[in-house]
Amino acid sequence: MTLSDSAERGRKTAAAVSVMCFVISAFSLLTFNIPMAAMGFAAAYHIKKGSLTARNFAILLRIADVPVLALISAVAARFTGDFLPVYVIAVGVTAVLDVVSLLILMFGRNINAYFKETYAASGENAEDNDTQ
Repeated sequence: MTLSDSAERGRKTAAAVSVMCFVISAFSLLTFNIPMAAMGFAAAYHIKKGSLTARNFAILLRIADVPVLALISAVAARFTGDFLPVYVIAVGVTAVLDVVSLLILMFGRNINAYFKETYAASGENAEDNDTQ
């Protein structure tokens, strides 16, 4: 599959966003947010492959992650006497990476071109194989 120059740059950006999503999921494990971590790992894997569905799912996860982090932080602060510095760092890094990856996935011109071209190519392949 040949990609345009913009989509090729988007492929590299998608790889970087995929790594950010893996890191966010790892930090979600540190904040005991196991369901978000599991879904984040799956979405990150498919983002790198150019899945438009994974991109949309990752956007929803990043939007949902912020209130969930706030809720988990409030519960942890209420029931623990010592608020662990590692926990605070994990929540902060997760929140920053959430916002950065969300902005890139929603407004990145190159990454959107990459997802559109891979989606179009997968549709053409399905038509060629009569599997649609």
